[in-house]
Amino acid sequence: SALLVLDLQNDTLGMKEYTQKDVLVKNINEAIEFAKENEMDIIYTKQVFSKPLDKLLSGGLYAENKEGSELSPQVEVLSSQVYTKERTDAFSNEELEKYLLNQKITTVYIVGADASACVYKTALGGVNRNYQVIILEDCIFSVSDKLYNKALKDYEANGIEVSNLKELFTE
Repeated sequence: SALLVLDLQNDTLGMKEYTQKDVLVKNINEAIEFAKENEMDIIYTKQVFSKPLDKLLSGGLYAENKEGSELSPQVEVLSSQVYTKERTDAFSNEELEKYLLNQKITTVYIVGADASACVYKTALGGVNRNYQVIILEDCIFSVSDKLYNKALKDYEANGIEVSNLKELFTE
């Protein structure tokens, strides 16, 4: 198993739309600690935009080699496995999947941002590649409750398991 920590970067945690950041970061750090204690691989992703049009459309967020695109110091980084991506699906970085295959990882737990975008697209990418994908619902961000609730329904409709920290800790 691996814990996949999506896009917890300075730009992400700086967005005012993400309410409850402190609680979510605390929960995510607890999941990271659990993964370390249980010898799970811990993998981080960073959304990065290098192409001029992408930089323009993102309003300068996640610009390559800028402080905003770096992992937030609020998040425990306990692994050197950090992959950048230019698309919402983390599996768009072929090196990530090579790593998972080399480590014989078949189950990925996903935490991070954003529930209705990168988390959802990465989860679909994992399911489409025959990974068991489990979203920890108390460890994902969304810009609104409406989008968060829709994402939860979309996960279940697409064979993506939904769990939480309490269930993870009792496994």
